[in-house]
Formats: sequence, C-alpha cells, structure tokens
Amino acid sequence: MPDSPPPSNMPQLLAQLERQAGDQPILRCLEDGTPREMTAPQFYGAVHRHAAVLAELSGKHIGIIGPNIPHWLMWFCAVFKAGAVAVLLSPDLDPEQLAQRSAQVDLSCLIYHESLSQIVSQADLPFRTIPMDHQAPSVPALPADPAPESLACILFTSGTTAIPKAVMLSQKAMVASIRHNVVGLPFRAQLTVLPLHHVAGFATVLNTWYLGRMVCLGQDMRYLFRYLQRLEPDYTLLVPSLLQTLVRKLRNGGPNGRDLGWDLHLIGCGGARFQPEVIQILNDHGIRVLQSYGATELGGLGFDTEMTPHCADTIGKAPPEIQVKIRDGELLLRCESMMMGYYGDPDATREVLDDGWYATGDLCRQDGAGYLYLQGRKRDLIILSGGENVSPEWVESRLLTCPQIQEVMVTGEDDLLCATILPIDDSPSTRLQIQEALDRYDRSVPTYHQIHRIHFTQTPFPRTPNGKLIRRKTP
Repeated sequence: MPDSPPPSNMPQLLAQLERQAGDQPILRCLEDGTPREMTAPQFYGAVHRHAAVLAELSGKHIGIIGPNIPHWLMWFCAVFKAGAVAVLLSPDLDPEQLAQRSAQVDLSCLIYHESLSQIVSQADLPFRTIPMDHQAPSVPALPADPAPESLACILFTSGTTAIPKAVMLSQKAMVASIRHNVVGLPFRAQLTVLPLHHVAGFATVLNTWYLGRMVCLGQDMRYLFRYLQRLEPDYTLLVPSLLQTLVRKLRNGGPNGRDLGWDLHLIGCGGARFQPEVIQILNDHGIRVLQSYGATELGGLGFDTEMTPHCADTIGKAPPEIQVKIRDGELLLRCESMMMGYYGDPDATREVLDDGWYATGDLCRQDGAGYLYLQGRKRDLIILSGGENVSPEWVESRLLTCPQIQEVMVTGEDDLLCATILPIDDSPSTRLQIQEALDRYDRSVPTYHQIHRIHFTQTPFPRTPNGKLIRRKTP
C-alpha cells in the first residue's frame, strides 16, 4: 500500500482504494440467497455517477438512512466524492425522530432506502430526498478536494446512558480511521454485520479494502450463520450476544465450524466480558479472539487485543496510533481519528475534550506491563451513603459467571444493591440455583458489594444495535 504521499481527505483516500483494487472483486453479499460479487470498477463506477447527482450540494450535510446493502456504501462514498458531509442515520428512527435529527444537524438532503419511504414521507422533511435506487447519470462528477481539517462526517453516539449526541469527524480523522492495521493478524475476507451507520460498521469496511481484502456484507444480524456458510468469511466482528450464540453452535461444529459449513478463524467482539471457558472453546476450534475497544468519539481507531483464557479481563495495550493516560481513575485517549466535537453542543464537547484528550468516562487501571483493565463507567457508579463507590459492571461480571443467568443489571435502591435478572428459564430449580450463586457471591465480597434485593424478569434488557446495555431504560 503506497504511503507517499498519504491522502489528506476522503476523496483522495477513495481514489487510492480504487487504484489499489484494480479490476478485482471487493464486495460479496447475498441476493435472493445466492452469493454475488461486485468488482471494484462496478462499485466505484456507481460511486462516481452518484457523486454527479450530489455535485451541487458540495459542503452541505447529506443524510444517509438504510440497511446494510451495497447501495448504502456507494452513496456514502459518493457524498465524499462530491465534497459534502455524510450524516449517518439509524434506519430504526421513527418519523418524529428522523425530523428531529435532521433539524439537529442541518440536513440539506436525505438519501433513503425504499423500505423507509413511508417514514421519510411522514417526517415531512423540508428538503430534497433521494431514493437509493435513483438512476444516476452516466457522466461522473469531478471529485472535490476539501481541506483536511474540514468536516467530513456526522454520526450519532449509541445513547446507552444519555440522549445520542452528534459526533463530528474531520476529513483527516476519517482518513486516520481507515489507514491502519490495528488487527495485525492475517485474514482474507471480513464479514460485516454491524450496522453501517455506526463507526464500527463503515470504518471496518473501508479498512478491509485498505488492507486489500474482501468485504462480505450481511444485512441482518439474525442471519449470521447463513452469511458464515454462504459468503465464506474467515473473520467477523460480533456483538456479545451473537458471540454467545456462536459458541453454543460451535460446541458440535468441528474445527473452525467446518462441520457447520463455515471456515472461521478470527472473531472481534466489543463490549464483551470474556469468560476464560468461552475463549478456550473458540481457541479449541481454531478461532482466535480479539477484544475490541473504542468509541464513536474516537472514530475508527481503537484497541484490538488477542484474548487467551489466561488474560480474559483486559482490553490490552493501546496500539501505537493511540496515546493513553489515566486521570483520577478515568481513561483518557488521544489519536488522529478523534472527533472535532459534538455538533451544535459546545458545552457537551468541553465536558469530554481537554487539550486534545478525550475523556472516555471509563474507569480504568493499568498494570506495570501497560495492560489496561476497565473498572466500569464513571457515570454509572452507585454512590452509597457510606461513601462507597460501586461499579455495577464489576458486580454484573461476577454474577454472569452463574450459567443460569442470561442477563443482569445492577442498580441502587434505598442505599442497597439490587440485581434485576433475566434467567435462562423461569423454572423454580433455575431460580434456586441463581439464589445459591448469589449467596456464594455475597459471602465473597464486602457488605457494600452484596446484593440485597433480587428482581426476576422475562423481558430482555434494551440494547443498542451494537449490543451495549442501555442503562437509562429498564424492562
């Protein structure tokens, strides 16, 4: 991959990716259940034509809303080619939310998938809307050449503990998000099932192309095993719940899942608290496991650390691209792909950005070898009347070692810790085993860490599309 001169904006980077790919297939997906491949000339030819449609919108904010399909990626790249700002929106928004987000970030145009036509119509947007299947002209537009410091992309935080914020990424931050090899391990084809409107989705696709590999695009996480079988990736990124499902399948699936029709060798998973036995099962099946750590505010850069059964509770060491410091127990990071700030919200920006450092909100410790260990979220701390600070994530990770507990959320009630538990089933024997496990836990920890109340639920906890627990809502 040529490093000189390095691209300084997204149009230059996309031109590099196009030259690098030549005439090779770069994208594989399912169409009516059949694998189809798209070559670089086919993909980038469509990007150039779509950019011509957007030529008069240079510098404007253009929203993109739709599922994980090739057309989403084409329009996404076309926005940059046209010198406009890409605003990434969740296809799960209702009309009121779509109208609110559009006004929040000053949209001038919206590109939408046809399945969302009714929602777009009901939102009554006061600007141009373009369906993704719009027939583009045959003559491509000339690519723009925006300044490296100019705004390139706006996307929203996951909203696990607060209302989602609009994160601004500059042209140079977007380039840094893509031009790296944090994974550091070989693979030939990467399956993307994470939503493309999240940084882990689109950045992974473009980074895979930067590394010269094939992208396998999955539209719906529910069909993960179909994608593994028919698209034949050897690497994928998963949310924790999917990882657990995959492990259960693998128990009888042979090496790399080949008895199931897969040939999987590498898995990345963010937000998971890996149990040693889970890692052991995956390793025994010839699959290496990466713990992924990042944030929307950091762009596409993050940590990818290989897990072993003996180091299951660390996020590893920071890659060379990321600087680390810990202040008052909180993890602070600095990197080239970091956000410019939150759009239209300078107060929230000042709360997390300090002299080029991003305050993650994660409590963390670092050992003598430089390995980092998360201790919970700063804003989630439960402060008891005795002055004790309790991390609910720390308690939850220990309770989840009980195999009868499917999900758990720890909260504070009347100055005591309460555990709301989703069991694997609602049988009396399961509840008894859970109570016995909690009794053993209580005997092993100080009083302020003990669980004094238990609530059982049959409703799964609300989560983001990336599988993160939403603590501002409970079942």
